[in-house]
Amino acid sequence: MVVFHYAVHCGRICGIFGTWDEAKIQVIGFKGAKYRKFETRDEAEMYVSKGTLPPPPALAAPAPAPVSVDAECNVVTTIGMQPPRKRRRMMMLGAQAADDGVELNGNDSILDVYTDGACPNNGNGATVCGSGVYFGSDDDPRNISKMVPSDGEFDRVTNNIAELYAVQLALEAIMMDSASKPFKGGTLYVRINTDSKYVLQCIEKAAGQAAAKERVSSVPNGHCIEKIHNLLTQELPVHVKVKFLWVKGHGVCNGNNKADELARRACTLPVVAYVD
Repeated sequence: MVVFHYAVHCGRICGIFGTWDEAKIQVIGFKGAKYRKFETRDEAEMYVSKGTLPPPPALAAPAPAPVSVDAECNVVTTIGMQPPRKRRRMMMLGAQAADDGVELNGNDSILDVYTDGACPNNGNGATVCGSGVYFGSDDDPRNISKMVPSDGEFDRVTNNIAELYAVQLALEAIMMDSASKPFKGGTLYVRINTDSKYVLQCIEKAAGQAAAKERVSSVPNGHCIEKIHNLLTQELPVHVKVKFLWVKGHGVCNGNNKADELARRACTLPVVAYVD
């Protein structure tokens, strides 16, 4: 039986915990929490001390094999490039990226997640906006419909903010879900589908800023962009690989439409105070 070590680098109490129940008390609701799950104590101790991970061993590239993509979703290639007609390609961003042509082995799996934002009266004095995250099934407990906090964390209320916040919520949900389940080996390939090119541009730019050692948080909505970047590069478990896809919004993509419903529903929820 594998014994896991839950390392908390930044939380109410920092250290190594033997169970997720002990660790989550230190991080859930703690702003800026950083924590990971490890199989070896040495790795956990390094993470608690430095907040970084040892570099993964180099792996040979797997032989390409077709992976099904939702045929209803019009997937387009990287920003700034016109995709070849009638071809669907994935957009790869960040240090942890899922390959389109991977050959799934053993416990490997693929998870499609859809994110969307909604902002009634966007640009015309909007007072609320909402974010939706859809995990592919109406009864998935990880689905999220949440109003964007209006406590000063964001510059203003806009649809772009709602789109960014939806991605942040999705990554946090994936991180929490991975931390709460026993690791059975294999790689989880996550494909986050968004209809916002603004989101993709922000993530791509953040990766470049980080590589140049510039402050990611110095741009509009930088706090959320920096959080997404940190989730992608530091906080997600090493066996989770993420790729972003652009899909046509408000069309025939069922997952996108479901995420849109969740985002719109969040705009009608009662306003509550968000407290860390």
